[in-house]
Amino acid sequence: MNNGDTGIPAWLDEFRMQVAAASPRLAECFTGIERQALRWSAAVNPKPGTVADHSLEPVGVGTDLTADQRTCVQAVLSSPVYRLTQLGDEPLPRRVSLVIEF
Repeated sequence: MNNGDTGIPAWLDEFRMQVAAASPRLAECFTGIERQALRWSAAVNPKPGTVADHSLEPVGVGTDLTADQRTCVQAVLSSPVYRLTQLGDEPLPRRVSLVIEF
């Protein structure tokens, strides 16, 4: 089930909201840093609500993530699993990219 003819999966809005809700936990990965923005791409398997094959890229900052920050962010964005209810008959998993600010 897609949103109209856009090809956007119906569960994407639920996914975005749940990722946004993780912002306070993500901020804990960057103690001492005022503001952070990341471009996160991952393969999302909506039926079980899992993500894999993470790609993280700082947005608007000149430094890369440390290994500890990368591990922390991936852990926060992977658990708990996402509860996506508006599932269709599309092939799974699907790659999704989001910019997250916290």
